[in-house]
Amino acid sequence: MILIVDLDNTLYSAKSLDPSVFEPAISMLRNYYASRYNPRIVDHIMNSFWSRPVDTIFEYYETPKSVIQAFREKLDALDFDLEIETFPDYASLAN
Repeated sequence: MILIVDLDNTLYSAKSLDPSVFEPAISMLRNYYASRYNPRIVDHIMNSFWSRPVDTIFEYYETPKSVIQAFREKLDALDFDLEIETFPDYASLAN
């Protein structure tokens, strides 16, 4: 048996994370999409990353594998020194 746990929006709100931490990766994507779409669509795409799975967005906008790989490399290089505030009921789950 395999248990897969997706912790964002379960133990903490993904929107509670400081977006500036992800800026190097996000700005790379923004630049890519800005070269292909108008600013309104780019804003919509970038906002979608906070509420939809990245793979879904990449597929919908036919993002090339090279851009996806560059994005993942940027994420891998980030220092995730984050303070994550859990939902109030986390204590009952942790025990």
